[in-house]
Amino acid sequence: TSSLLARDVIVRGSITVNAHGSSITRTEASASSRGTDPDMTGEQDNSDKQIKAQKDHGEQEGGTTSADANSASTSDGPVGVAAAIAVNIASSTTSAKLGSAHTYTAGGLLTLSASNNTDATAKADATAVGAAGGGSGGGVGVGAAVAINVATVVNEAVVQTGATVNAQGITVEALMSDVAGDSTHMFGAQATSGAGMTDVGVAGSIAISIVNNRTEALLEPGSVLMLGGGELKITAENRASYVVTA
Repeated sequence: TSSLLARDVIVRGSITVNAHGSSITRTEASASSRGTDPDMTGEQDNSDKQIKAQKDHGEQEGGTTSADANSASTSDGPVGVAAAIAVNIASSTTSAKLGSAHTYTAGGLLTLSASNNTDATAKADATAVGAAGGGSGGGVGVGAAVAINVATVVNEAVVQTGATVNAQGITVEALMSDVAGDSTHMFGAQATSGAGMTDVGVAGSIAISIVNNRTEALLEPGSVLMLGGGELKITAENRASYVVTA
């Protein structure tokens, strides 16, 4: 969501430029009780290849591209084939700007306001693998779970370089959107492994959440503000919760 005022403006009253947004993205994956047989995965012989294959398929069906998901690996090395893989890639931007090289004159208050509230989570559940009854026949069952969450959030209110503002009070704010009483970003990844099958059982879980969360209320260098009265208020707020479990 973006709002840009990029022309000279002279009004007797107030000038208001708003950009407000919120989003929720959630990806969940659950494995069957039989898990995954690593001998049946073909070229997708590790979780990174499984993730890439599903990402490529989604982009082909949707006709879009998205950010890369990070490797499902730890300091001990990459994770092999997984029974449940959940990958969530989210990008959310709200931007309210006064363009450069223009003059904005208001007889009242000038308000530049942006707000954002983004929830992005990934959950992989392989607890059914090897559960009672599910693995009674034996066999090869991988009960590993991988959850990867990648989120990029931008919330900005900007008076650009070269802009001149003349008003009876100026407010530049980048705030949290209130969504049914909730005003906190929520980011998380949860992975729960199963027990594996009775003959050969492989289980393990990895959860990764990578978040780039930026909020700015900014008067860029070279912008000019002239107050005929009132106050200059610049406010930026960013509240977020991060939960990763494996």
